[in-house]
Amino acid sequence: YKGLEVFASDGNNKLPFHAFSALPMITCPGLGDCLAFCYSFKAFRYPGAFMRQLVNTCRLMSVKGRQEITNAFMAIPNNETVRLYVDGDIHNLTTLTYWFNLAKARPDLRIYGYSKSWEIFLDYAKTGQDFPTNYILNLSGGSKYESPIFANIKAQVSQLPIVRGEFIAVKTGIHMPKGNTSKEIRKSDNWLKYQQAVMDAAKKLGYGKTYVCPGRCGDCSIKIHACGNPALTIPIAIAVH
Repeated sequence: YKGLEVFASDGNNKLPFHAFSALPMITCPGLGDCLAFCYSFKAFRYPGAFMRQLVNTCRLMSVKGRQEITNAFMAIPNNETVRLYVDGDIHNLTTLTYWFNLAKARPDLRIYGYSKSWEIFLDYAKTGQDFPTNYILNLSGGSKYESPIFANIKAQVSQLPIVRGEFIAVKTGIHMPKGNTSKEIRKSDNWLKYQQAVMDAAKKLGYGKTYVCPGRCGDCSIKIHACGNPALTIPIAIAVH
């Protein structure tokens, strides 16, 4: 694994944070309809991104590999923002416990993520261990738990202290406007039309007021990016892309 970084830390105009990824699908026990539109597979076009997903998945499976992740995590500069799982998901309780122990060891970091592995988070709650106070979870849409038969699980996981709210992808007939920053996107001619289309699609799914994601994780809000803001509890929605 030597030479391949654990965290993508150089940033880009979509995600200027330290970011961890693993392989999609095989690490996603909660996957559902999301498999049809999962953006992570598009990263396979880029050898570096695919190899980071693959190698990180392998790292999580061994003591030596997890030590490499630990070393990289502990080396992140103070007071940074970390996104766990841009691609892939928490695949078992051992992995979730491992990440939460790391988060507790670095209370200065602001850590957030999205997950469809809801039962694993509930299993962690049953262990009686504390949740890290510096981790925020967005309940990712498109999972198998969207089925009414899992309504109880959704209700339970929504009550966990780490949960900000839901992040959903909706189908619309319009694509997100282009721009290098959220400000540029929101100033584009098509933003209001796109925003309304996303809100209408979310409403058809039974959601009320929603915050429409402009697609840029670092600058969508002035103070705290929406998905990492525990005060913003309404669903965040984006068009399938």
